Amino acid sequence: MSTSSSCNKTGIMAADTQVSDTLKKFAVKVTTASTKERKEIFGDLKQCLKGKELPEPAVKGLCKLFCLTPHRYRDAASRRELLSVIGQMADSQPDILVPGLLNCLLNSGVFNKNGEPSKCTGSAAFIAMSWTCLLV
Repeated sequence: MSTSSSCNKTGIMAADTQVSDTLKKFAVKVTTASTKERKEIFGDLKQCLKGKELPEPAVKGLCKLFCLTPHRYRDAASRRELLSVIGQMADSQPDILVPGLLNCLLNSGVFNKNGEPSKCTGSAAFIAMSWTCLLV
């Protein structure tokens, strides 16, 4: 009986390590200029999130990383991948994701409110609006 318990604990620990490694990799590469790398890290993140609930600090950390992307991602594919991840998280953990993401968007808006209107800021605002619509 104890062997089964230790196997389950080992399996859980291995899964936790995989999630941790994936989140660390995402944090490092989320702002990469390579769309190929972005696609890879979003695929890894989506796979990691399947059937799992992340701890609240991890979700809040991901929200902060997501908010780095609107000014960075110019291609539609990266934006779609990110929207897909947000949708997946909204389905599984809305109680943590919604306040976390909206708080990050609010902070981003406050930080950028004194900037000059431009194509870049308009595009970022439009992306933030699409995220908000997804959550509603």
